[in-house]
Amino acid sequence: MSAFDGLPDSDIVQFTEQPRRTTSLLSYLCEINRMGFQIEQRGFQSVSVPIYTWGGGLAIRSSIEEAVTWDYPTLIEDTVFTWRAFVELPERPSFSVLSDTISGQSPPSLSEMIHQRRRWISGSRENNTILSFDRVIMYGLRDLSWSVTAVVPLFLILGNLPGVDVFAWQIHQGISAVLLSFVFVWVGIGIWQVRPTPAIAGLSLVLAPVTSILHSVGALWGLISPPDSFDVTTKADEVTNQPPQHYRTTTDEHPPRHHNRDANDD
Repeated sequence: MSAFDGLPDSDIVQFTEQPRRTTSLLSYLCEINRMGFQIEQRGFQSVSVPIYTWGGGLAIRSSIEEAVTWDYPTLIEDTVFTWRAFVELPERPSFSVLSDTISGQSPPSLSEMIHQRRRWISGSRENNTILSFDRVIMYGLRDLSWSVTAVVPLFLILGNLPGVDVFAWQIHQGISAVLLSFVFVWVGIGIWQVRPTPAIAGLSLVLAPVTSILHSVGALWGLISPPDSFDVTTKADEVTNQPPQHYRTTTDEHPPRHHNRDANDD
């Protein structure tokens, strides 16, 4: 955790996530990519209901936690808890986002990361009915844009393959280039947020199209085929590099809860 100056007088406080590498370099690069998108979190304290929360860095006033409770079947318990707090309580809770960072492990493998993303988007789509209709539409469009990000680099590549005849080719090229540029913008913001070593920063930029696809493919999978159960992955052993352990649960059960929770538990 970075230097900590204390909590503000808010009901729910979100710390900023600082991913750290474990056993998979590509997963870590995808996390840097995700941090670029997650810059939006800084504006959540100004919206009617925060879009999501990261449970690895969430502080909740005890009276709010007792009133809302965690007794709710969901794949994304931390985000849904926050949604329910804003929707069900008679008075709107206060919400703050801090620039203070808390370190969280990146997923230990690409497979774990893809399943994690699949669970995130499936959980948000399954439980967003507790929100107002306009929020459901807005979050649905956001989830759709996230999932189709996986095809943006492919869209540009396929249009340049020999023998592929694309209607309005110049327009296609222009649109593809603009969309691809956003991929590098998000990665650039992620690098600025995480401040990795120069070598990792350079690799993040070079592999930006690849990590964009990998980061989004789980979301696309979740849209097409939502899971009814999931694996909760414990923290990787960064000393011995032992493979992670798994706990399988359904949406009607709650995974083991830890006081210090990590990115691959959310």
